[in-house]
Amino acid sequence: MEAQLTHLMLADLVDYTRTMETEQARALEMIRELRGTYLEPIAHRYAGEVLKRMGDGWIFSFPDADAAVSCSLEVQQGLADHEAIRVRISCHSGEIVQDDVDFYGTGVNLAQRILTEAPPGGVMIAQDVYRGLPQSISAGFRDAGSFRLKGISQPVTLFQWRPGEMGSGRVDEVPGIAVEAFGFAPDDSGTRGAAEDLHEQLIAHLSRRTGIRVLDDSTGSIRDAVYTLRGRLRIAGPRGRLSLMLLLNADSRTIWSRNYEGDPSDVFAFCDRLVEQADVDLRVQINAFDGDRVAHLPADRLSLSELRSRAASAFYKVTMVGWEEALYLMQRAERLSPDDPMTVAMIGEATVQYRCARHEEFSADWADEFERRLDQAVEISPRSDYVFWVRGLFRLRVRGDWQRAEGDIRRVMTLTPAYAPAFEVLGELNLAAGRPDDAVPALEQAVNLSQNDPLLPYRLYLLAVGLICAGRQAEAVSILEQALVLKPGLDAFKRLREVAQQDIGQGVLPQSFATGTRRPAIAAPRLMLAEPYQWLNDVLKPELEN
Repeated sequence: MEAQLTHLMLADLVDYTRTMETEQARALEMIRELRGTYLEPIAHRYAGEVLKRMGDGWIFSFPDADAAVSCSLEVQQGLADHEAIRVRISCHSGEIVQDDVDFYGTGVNLAQRILTEAPPGGVMIAQDVYRGLPQSISAGFRDAGSFRLKGISQPVTLFQWRPGEMGSGRVDEVPGIAVEAFGFAPDDSGTRGAAEDLHEQLIAHLSRRTGIRVLDDSTGSIRDAVYTLRGRLRIAGPRGRLSLMLLLNADSRTIWSRNYEGDPSDVFAFCDRLVEQADVDLRVQINAFDGDRVAHLPADRLSLSELRSRAASAFYKVTMVGWEEALYLMQRAERLSPDDPMTVAMIGEATVQYRCARHEEFSADWADEFERRLDQAVEISPRSDYVFWVRGLFRLRVRGDWQRAEGDIRRVMTLTPAYAPAFEVLGELNLAAGRPDDAVPALEQAVNLSQNDPLLPYRLYLLAVGLICAGRQAEAVSILEQALVLKPGLDAFKRLREVAQQDIGQGVLPQSFATGTRRPAIAAPRLMLAEPYQWLNDVLKPELEN
């Protein structure tokens, strides 16, 4: 068998499985209409050949990439106003090997992975295909960012098309962040080298994130980026400080800034630690704002990564409504790619936190099935701090197994030492183990790492609970006052403050606790606490509407 270069177009019908389960006749009619009216007749006009039919999916071969992409655009334009049919399409050029039974090769594998990232009603192509297209075709595509695809060792830059984008303002363009060369003082070779190292490492770390374009702006010549990251390194004896600012280029407004300090005597350790902290902080900022670029699009038109971006932005609202929205978006993402590790993890976090906010129990069947899915997600993404963190949260809150949860959190802290969510779960699992004095330092560290994080009120709540369990009520009151500045209307914070102010213990609850509003809050969920402290959950349990 000899390998041959083939220009592929892959297509699949969105929500086919779900429709088959509820309306089988309708699903079959959609397949017949798609095959007979759109896909195969249009592919034939571009000299396309059907290589494989797979129920709700097709693989076509074309004489060149232009024909494959032109066919995909015509198919999607024809379906743009269809009331029911939504199709995802990917195009890729690569080598395949064919025998009497089937065909194989990395070209097919990559095309299938790209298809997973395509938006319903849209087309996704790899950068190599995009660069070879004539401008008349490529003009309608936009940079969708860098993606880590299952089974593909290196990140892949993808380009995306939707009907109607040609000549539009492209509101959903992936935001570019131009990273300027970092200033430094004093002007010597050692400080210059450290500044350059920090600059290069931050670009490398940020480039791993889906949903942004990272641009090296060392020459100061980039003008089309949405954001600029500006930095300055200052070293004076045993002290080093990196100052970072993220600016919105449209009006030169600073939307985030922070100083990072350390001992520069070991310059390599100094740079590594500062980059770890800055990378985590910038991840929060990216997650919080990235969903805005697709806020104008209906959920059924969003790609897998866009659904995750919108859900992440909803998480950062830190409200019950926001988390309901996030769960809905991730359920749509699950239908596009059920085994995607990030999707599984985000559904896990949304479900656990939302139900804990309502003080609801988890069914054994759901727990067993979701544990299997989280284990699979860890196997697929063994270097994802977030996936390990969600499994740790699940093991703690759902299984009540703080020992195994601790193993996951230790893994997270190996991958990303400055990851604030790891410290929050480490603190809670120490409370579950009956070690409040060990819990408080971990929860303090979570708060210290969260000063620019929308989830800061939640982490202040965790710290206050830890302080109360440790018998440090006065400090808990102070922490809750800070939390109430950020969330002044949160009933649970006020009730917990009353517990701390009156030094209330188990079984000694004042009459006032029987009255008043008790609404569920994402920032004040039921926690996994050891038996001596379980009464705190009873005090804070919300009243749910029937």
